Amino acid sequence: MGRTVLPAGSGCQESVMTTAMILNADATLTMDLNGFKLVEASAGTGKTYAIGNLYLRMLLDGHKVGQILVVTFTNAATEELRGRIRLRMHQALMHLEEPDADDLFLCSWSASLDDAEQRDYAARQLKLALNSMDEAAIYTIHGFCQRALTEHAFNSRQAFDVEMITDDNQIWQAALKDWWRIHAYPLPATSLTLFNQALGSVDDLIRFQRPLRKPRVKLLPEISHTMTDLFEQWHSLAGSCAKLARMWCDDRAKIRAAFDSDALMRRKKCYKLVNLAALFEVIDAYIASDQPLVFPAEMDAFRGSELLAQLKKGTSEALFEHPFFTLVDQILDGAASLQHLFRIRAVADANAWATERVARTKQQAGQLSFDDQLVLLEQALADNAELGVQMHKRFPVAMIDEFQDTDGIQYDIFKHIYHGRELSTLVMIGDPKQAIYSFRGGDIFTYIQAKLDASEHYTLDTNWRSTPRLVDAVNQLFSGRADPFIYAAIPFAPVQSAPKNHALLIEHGKELKPVTIWHIPLDGKNKAMAKNSAQPLLHAHTANEIARLIQSGRDGTLTLGERTVVPGDIAVLVRNHFEANELRAALAARGVDAVATGNKQVFDSDEAGGLLLLLAAIIDFRDAGLLRQAMASSLLDYHYLEIHARISDEQPWLAWGEQFQQLHEAWAKKGFMAMFQQMLLVVGVKLAPHQDASRRLTNLLHLGELLQQASQSITGMDALVHWFEQQLDSDSAEAELRLENDAELVRIVTIHASKGLEYPIVFLPYMWSCKPRVLDKNLLPFFDEQAHSHCLDAGGDANHLLLAEKERLAEDIRLAYVALTRARAKIYLAWGNAANAGQTALGWLLHEVQQVADLQSVAPEVFAQPVDIGEQLSSFTLTGNIEVEPLTAELPALVAVTEQAQGGAACKAALFTGTIAEDWRISSFSSMTRDVHQLFSFSERVVSDDPVFQFPAGSQTGLFLHALLEEVDFQHDVEAGVADFSRRQAARYGLDPVQAPLITAWMQDVLATSLDDGGLNLAQIGPERRLSELEFDFSVSRIDIRKLNHTLDQAAGSSLQPLQISDCRGFITGVIDLVFEHDGRYYLADYKSNHLGFSLDDYAPNALRQAVLDRRYDLQYLIYSLALHRYLKLRLPDYDYETHFGGAYYLFLRGMRAEQGNRYGVYFERPTLRLIETLDAEVFNAGVVS
Repeated sequence: MGRTVLPAGSGCQESVMTTAMILNADATLTMDLNGFKLVEASAGTGKTYAIGNLYLRMLLDGHKVGQILVVTFTNAATEELRGRIRLRMHQALMHLEEPDADDLFLCSWSASLDDAEQRDYAARQLKLALNSMDEAAIYTIHGFCQRALTEHAFNSRQAFDVEMITDDNQIWQAALKDWWRIHAYPLPATSLTLFNQALGSVDDLIRFQRPLRKPRVKLLPEISHTMTDLFEQWHSLAGSCAKLARMWCDDRAKIRAAFDSDALMRRKKCYKLVNLAALFEVIDAYIASDQPLVFPAEMDAFRGSELLAQLKKGTSEALFEHPFFTLVDQILDGAASLQHLFRIRAVADANAWATERVARTKQQAGQLSFDDQLVLLEQALADNAELGVQMHKRFPVAMIDEFQDTDGIQYDIFKHIYHGRELSTLVMIGDPKQAIYSFRGGDIFTYIQAKLDASEHYTLDTNWRSTPRLVDAVNQLFSGRADPFIYAAIPFAPVQSAPKNHALLIEHGKELKPVTIWHIPLDGKNKAMAKNSAQPLLHAHTANEIARLIQSGRDGTLTLGERTVVPGDIAVLVRNHFEANELRAALAARGVDAVATGNKQVFDSDEAGGLLLLLAAIIDFRDAGLLRQAMASSLLDYHYLEIHARISDEQPWLAWGEQFQQLHEAWAKKGFMAMFQQMLLVVGVKLAPHQDASRRLTNLLHLGELLQQASQSITGMDALVHWFEQQLDSDSAEAELRLENDAELVRIVTIHASKGLEYPIVFLPYMWSCKPRVLDKNLLPFFDEQAHSHCLDAGGDANHLLLAEKERLAEDIRLAYVALTRARAKIYLAWGNAANAGQTALGWLLHEVQQVADLQSVAPEVFAQPVDIGEQLSSFTLTGNIEVEPLTAELPALVAVTEQAQGGAACKAALFTGTIAEDWRISSFSSMTRDVHQLFSFSERVVSDDPVFQFPAGSQTGLFLHALLEEVDFQHDVEAGVADFSRRQAARYGLDPVQAPLITAWMQDVLATSLDDGGLNLAQIGPERRLSELEFDFSVSRIDIRKLNHTLDQAAGSSLQPLQISDCRGFITGVIDLVFEHDGRYYLADYKSNHLGFSLDDYAPNALRQAVLDRRYDLQYLIYSLALHRYLKLRLPDYDYETHFGGAYYLFLRGMRAEQGNRYGVYFERPTLRLIETLDAEVFNAGVVS
């Protein structure tokens, strides 16, 4: 076996690396299962198949199922592996009985069994393993760590009972906010200016600090200044500002004269003569202010360096040699430097403080995050060698799937367990060319180090996915240079195609070339086409070609193997959902339906959380708490002082609630999208001023589209929002929307989401664009190849930017490899000098202008000098597997799919000719009186000996009393029943259980109070004569609101607040608290816990009547009476209203006193038969509801 020394620039320190062997059937069976083994599985080469074979090998070597550890990175992958391994064992067992000549591995394995005894032993081992699969140790990395910490709690020094939390972000935010309060609030005004200018807001600090939460990350530059030192330097700057102010006061006229002269070019707006007066007024105001260290933006116009740059050619600099201009430069540069240093120092201090606080908070709460598990297990293994011994004894052999996504901590865990131990096996399986998840913590440099550590290195060299010509074409694209993946530790080895029957793409009897490169032209000025021009051009060409392919499939002229091409054979790979949305719209314009997958990114966005708050408040717009939370939505971006002002002022608060009520009604009447568009009118105005408004609005529109699609199969507002909430909480692939049959639609997939998937035909229209790293206010991640450590640059170091750009380009190349290896038969690839194409992966792969060594001193850019792209692309066509099609700059004519399908008419949705009732709804008393403003009368609070008047008021009290009266038996041991219910349920409703004796006495009083002059009371009503919480729904063909208002006014004998709803039809729904029978008559009763005052007079008949009318309970008891009337007509054969209907009692519980009879707290009405018949026939006519 050969040994290779990695050259400089490999991404690791110079070391020795083994050359690779092919992992075929014989190599799998003869591999020395001792030490570290690395298996590199290129795309489509059967990685999972190889894992199944290795598992069989370990099993048949004598290891039990529970001793073989398999680790992968997602829950879905663990289940897939478990199923594939079980299937492989079953296939091996069947092979012993009926050999499969096509399975080379099983044939080689069975041939190695010398006699019947060995075959019997192998069969017994396989049967035992199949029966023991429940014990199989197949875990995610976090699942493995959790199990290890639990099983070895003593040696790992961890608590036995720990709560796992999926997201510790709130704990971090709380800690950072505490740090902010502790350090910012006590500061004097001058120091606070530096603090705020350097850090911005607490939200900015949280965002800035987030990358530092990853372990083993170093913040650069390291500065020795403390925050106190920097505050002192800031204060000293005020002296220079005072000097500047004196100069301005003394020489303002000279300074103005210099600006008025002809020396300046006046290209910048601030230097134009018409703007000078305003410019000087700003500086006048600054000089006069008491905040010398709060610099206006206009002050930059007075920099000496800026003014000299604005001088006309040949003009003397004498006018601007005044020391004022030099001092402005010094002050502004000094302030910027101090702000920069302070931000680094403060973030480092905040991170250290918050890290300790978060750890202590979790420890006190008995909580761990998933990432905490990794850190704690690695520390425990490093500190306690015995723990590694125990874990190795438990799992003597292990395989790590998708090893290219491993980070340094994960790798160190397995090194502690397996490195240097006898009879120890660690097989690391992955593909560094597909390491595309650095944003999730994947670390390609850890893979490179593991490659150096491995005693043997294997590869899989046969592609079982793609056609032979497509395999050759992809090999050609990556073989054009010696260092396609930049790092020498990641070479490209061409693969061969599998010897099998492939489904070829045939059009008009001829196999299509497997790769078509669309050559993007230059613009009209012979320069690189701008992104905003190239995108619509590629949208159109991609959508046109997809439409053409679909049409050809329908016409029978385009086949894939033995069948015609269908839309589900086609996938378009994109970088983000912005591209997906635009392309989906272009396809729709051509009559092509598409489904976008990989939506998880948008569900994780800040806009998704903000939208959830708004939707929750729209559904339950009467909930003041939800309305307040909605104000905090990130989509509205209200300052907390503005939120406080809106909540505190009655008029804005009422307007806020009405706005959500209107959105609720729009949703109920017209559907989700109508409401969403109405909501956008408000949200869009708030988003527009933001720098990233386009991105945020696109996110929001994408979420609206997903919700609209989901609403087609999910019934009800609450159910839709519950589904939406699940998407935000879930991190599984199953959380993505699946409303259409994917097999029947064109799929638009992000490249990251496409990893592990395959499609017959793949379009790559956007590989000419990338997102280069820049030096801005964000921390810049990069890997220090000399120190072999991950760093975050906060100082704007240009060398660090070069390293970061090198890593960015390398990962983009790996992303391009993933994209180019998804197809089975055909790839469409757009390429040319457009936007920043020279900095992309394809630029590096197709145009060998730069070398790896160049990236140490210059950023990636292959089009810095003119390049004849056409000539270079034509060289790829020589093999006959790649064709180049030049595009024109003009948008092509639209190509649409026709409705005529092969063999007859295409399936087409039937034309809807009916009508949809927009006025159909389910109404209730609450919805009908939503716009009625209750009139509250003032009742002076007086000292009362009656504790019932002092009992807490509010909706929770009402719910408690309703639940109590529903459950308690009015006749048997009331005292015990009420007391027991109060003890059990009071706390649930926010009431003190110690009040149980008061509640018991009160309810006994209520039950004993006479309801009429005949002495009827609730205590006389047995369970067999009562129905509690009677729910009803009755149909109405039309509610005539004008007629209803007129009828209610007549019944009351006065003019009441009119109901403001529109005419409608549908159903009336409600719940009657109590229906009971007495002396052959049926009564309804409604319990009211309203606090009307502190004396019994507030519950006298006149007061109760006024309360009923003010709150429109007159409508409520009439609806209930009509419902009971209709119910009794159905249940009583000889029903007669005058004979059987008793009336409606409204029981105001706080005023009911047994000794007072029905004088207080009891309100009774018995509507006339004529009124009920009017309501029944003319207002709430049942008719036929359509």
